Amino acid sequence: MGSRVDYNALRAQAVETGDGEAVTVNTRDLIDKILSRYAREWSTLRELIQNAADAAASRVTIKLETTPSTTMPSPQTNDPSTRLKHVLQHHRIDKWIIENNGQRFRPEDWARLKEIAKGNPDETKIGAFGVGFYSVFSISENPFVTSGSEALEFYWKGDVLFTRRFQHGMFQNTDTTFILPMRDSTSPVPHGEELSTLCQFLTSSMTFVGLESIELCIDEWRILHLQKSIPGPIDVDIPTGINSNTAGGLMHISQVTQEAIQLEAEWMVALPWSTSARSSRGIDAFEPAKKKITSFFNKGLKSLTQNTDKPLQDGKNNSSPTIDDVTAISRQKTFFHVNRAAITTTVARNLNAEFQRSRKKAPPKSTTVSMLSQSYDERAASSTDQPTMASKLFETVAPGTDGHIYIGFQTSQTTGLGAHLSIPSIVPTVEREQIDLTSNHINTWNVELLRAAGILARVSWASTMADFRRQQSKLDSITQGKALTDKELERIIPAIEFLYESFDWKSTTPRDDIGKYIEQAFWRCSRDFEILSSRGIVPYKNVRIASGDMGFIEELPVIPESLLKAGLIKALRGGGDLTEVQTEDIVWILEKSQRTRTPTELVRSDVSSPGFALTLVQQLLLAYIAGRVRANTITRGEIQSILHVAVATDEEEGSTRVIALSQIRDFVDPNKIPPNMPVPPSTIPFKYTKKLSRFDTDALGFEELSIFKWLQYLVENRNSNFDIERNPAFASGVLKVLSKNWSSLNTELKTAVINLLENRTVIPTRMGMKIPSDSYFSSVKLFDDLPVIQDIPSVKEPILAALGVSSKNCSACECFSED
Repeated sequence: MGSRVDYNALRAQAVETGDGEAVTVNTRDLIDKILSRYAREWSTLRELIQNAADAAASRVTIKLETTPSTTMPSPQTNDPSTRLKHVLQHHRIDKWIIENNGQRFRPEDWARLKEIAKGNPDETKIGAFGVGFYSVFSISENPFVTSGSEALEFYWKGDVLFTRRFQHGMFQNTDTTFILPMRDSTSPVPHGEELSTLCQFLTSSMTFVGLESIELCIDEWRILHLQKSIPGPIDVDIPTGINSNTAGGLMHISQVTQEAIQLEAEWMVALPWSTSARSSRGIDAFEPAKKKITSFFNKGLKSLTQNTDKPLQDGKNNSSPTIDDVTAISRQKTFFHVNRAAITTTVARNLNAEFQRSRKKAPPKSTTVSMLSQSYDERAASSTDQPTMASKLFETVAPGTDGHIYIGFQTSQTTGLGAHLSIPSIVPTVEREQIDLTSNHINTWNVELLRAAGILARVSWASTMADFRRQQSKLDSITQGKALTDKELERIIPAIEFLYESFDWKSTTPRDDIGKYIEQAFWRCSRDFEILSSRGIVPYKNVRIASGDMGFIEELPVIPESLLKAGLIKALRGGGDLTEVQTEDIVWILEKSQRTRTPTELVRSDVSSPGFALTLVQQLLLAYIAGRVRANTITRGEIQSILHVAVATDEEEGSTRVIALSQIRDFVDPNKIPPNMPVPPSTIPFKYTKKLSRFDTDALGFEELSIFKWLQYLVENRNSNFDIERNPAFASGVLKVLSKNWSSLNTELKTAVINLLENRTVIPTRMGMKIPSDSYFSSVKLFDDLPVIQDIPSVKEPILAALGVSSKNCSACECFSED
């Protein structure tokens, strides 16, 4: 084994005898390597617009100055449209000029421009790596900056970059201006698809930044003007049930405000115009170039060039300019709102130290997280009749069903919900395209910010549902304590469906864990969550999923059928937070209604009455129980618990009786006993069981009403309408039923029936109601006043004979002896 090396001795020897030399940097190579990390299109404009926003600018003007073609002479005309077409077709870019009206450069700002990798020390600013500005070298060899009366020029000596700063004194201008002469003098003027995507990027740039206006000019023509109007923020209540602290304790949401935003775009028809177009091509002159021109900034930008092979035309609210007039103006507005959370941070000492070491500045003591989304009404107000230039411009402003995270500008990271999230203090990768979750301390900070975004999303949901609740308070059904009508639901559900779709959490890309952090915080910050039900906006824990028609318990809030397929509802259902209607739900509703109503109110109630939906109209309750029996999802004990508290009302000859289902024992077989016949109180009226099978009635514990039990009830409970001994028509009907079923009765039942009726006046005769033994068949013709049966033609002789009706002529002596 070799001897141990004394590194301290080696170091001491190096200090004594070695020569020190500075490490050299090839500035050009370093900048090129940095720019390789900025692969996204328009990255230079993105950085300069972000700088303007950091300087509190309200306006940015982007000017593209061109040089004439050396081979194609300019047209000798004063027609603006012809001249602009020529510029788009034949000119080359000379320079880009980007102006903003933000704060003038301070000495430290000028100094920072000259230092690569020295980021903005202001903890509230997005810039951290100090390399964003150097993206200008992707298009310009010698950028020039002016701010107020001072200027700074960049120039090269070999591979070493130098600067000159001076007081120009040439013009009085409070703006800050970046002048970028083109490195490549052959770069064509952007047109067609490329110009369209540039304008789309600029429109997207207006989302979260504080800018109010962006203009894009080509020479003397203003191609695009974007104007953002914000009436002012309003406070959004943070419900007491929402925990506004993140799980790690680093952040606390102290306030949430909302801004309603109107973004108006005004553009020339030149925007989608293709240089290959000719006036004779008619409407085709407005198609974008089929082959994308290589960008003069960078390559790529998939998210801003989707569906760009579709024709781009004017917005819908134009003055119908002629096709050849590319200077004609079109306008369109879009509407959205931004909820912004004010966040205070509490950072441990070790995290603060690590943050400063890697970021060269401390984590902010306060920051914001913002959420941009559209309501159903805002989307409707922003929509166009067909895919147009307006819809292209606003395509990335509206989040659709899956928004993006913004770190100043849009990143490639999706949010998982239909909203954009601006998290300016989150630590990104160098090119600001993705979120950095590599090192432990950066991961801790970023995850907490993602959780704060999830809490903000939950506050936004609660605020939206509160708005719906205020709107529903004006509906007749809600004010009367009823369930919402179909018509009322039709008015509400489209907006609710739109909202549910926005919060239909999806997997996020390129990192799925980003969306999970946001979604977990959304659900875990509160146990209170309101959704739309048949009774309006109520806490989800009080809502059930109905299986079939459950109008018999109108008071129970259930999910409207049209919303059952919504992803949010499926998620709640899959997590066990939404369940089917349970037996205890039905029992509770039935008991509650009976406790709050007098017997008179019970008699007068029907299925549409507020607070009492317990009548068995259309057999809803029994059909529900039977359905669960068939599905084997209910026990005998559960059936009895429901029937024990359920009641029904039944109309009988203008009077109403209350039926306690707990006392029901029998049901009527209409093939044996007609449904219009009176039945014992323990028998459920046929109208409530007519759609149930024998399996269903058996499952309910009901037995078939026997002929004998029915007859016994009729004999023992006579009244003026149903008196078997005084009403011939009624007695005839009873005998007809008995005759129909006689052959199916066994000997014991037949004997019981005979014993029950043989001494009762149940036989209609021409001499009135008689007992069977005093009645005669019509074939007996001894005397005219003999009590011969009548009005019972459908009653068969065997049953009458068994009861004692005589078919023989009596002897004269017998008749006289009786007298």
